[in-house]
Amino acid sequence: MSSPVAVLFERLQGLLSAKNEFHVFFDDRTRAAILAGLLRNYYTHISDRPVVFDTSRMWSAKVPAIATLFPESKIICCVRDVPEIINSVENLVLKNALQPSSMFNFDPGGNVYIRTDLLMSANGMIGAAYNALKGAFYGPHVEQMLLITYESLTKNTEQTLARLYAFLGETPFDHDLSDVAYEATDFDAAIGTPGLHTVRAAVSYRPPEFIIPPDLVQKHAGSSFWRDAAAPGRPVVI
Repeated sequence: MSSPVAVLFERLQGLLSAKNEFHVFFDDRTRAAILAGLLRNYYTHISDRPVVFDTSRMWSAKVPAIATLFPESKIICCVRDVPEIINSVENLVLKNALQPSSMFNFDPGGNVYIRTDLLMSANGMIGAAYNALKGAFYGPHVEQMLLITYESLTKNTEQTLARLYAFLGETPFDHDLSDVAYEATDFDAAIGTPGLHTVRAAVSYRPPEFIIPPDLVQKHAGSSFWRDAAAPGRPVVI
């Protein structure tokens, strides 16, 4: 689930820009202090902890700013083949057939093709995150990024976690991989998409059972750029 602080960070960037008539009173040093202060103050209640994880699809669009403000920060990107993500969303939509979702502006009309176009649009739930990730993947701050595929995380979980800890420079510890259940019931209900952030208790791989039409699967089948982009100067992909 996206963190509110990522939304606040983006809005604050806008307020400190030329969009605001008072921007002439801010230089980059002041902007940096204010933006960094937002994140530090947001997590002041856990200031005794040396590492903080903040989850939001927006961060991959903010890599240059984050790298400037927090040079030691890391960005972990969990990736999955795009047709499988579309299929997962469509499954959820059909399960909640009586509740229009905020992902589609609460429009009760439409069909799987319209919903897919909205999801993959530049501002869509998938499209915006996908474009931001791709831009960051080929950008200059690759040393701060790690991509983990759905298959690696669910099939080779312990080995993947070990490599993740190495990337973070943190000491590994044992995880109970049979008890990772999570729900955001109130949040999901408020956006008309019950179950959107529900996580099953045990980590396991589930092969996709496609319910979206084959032409949609084919259309987006080549979107997983990280599968063919392993090269010097690119982020590590597990």
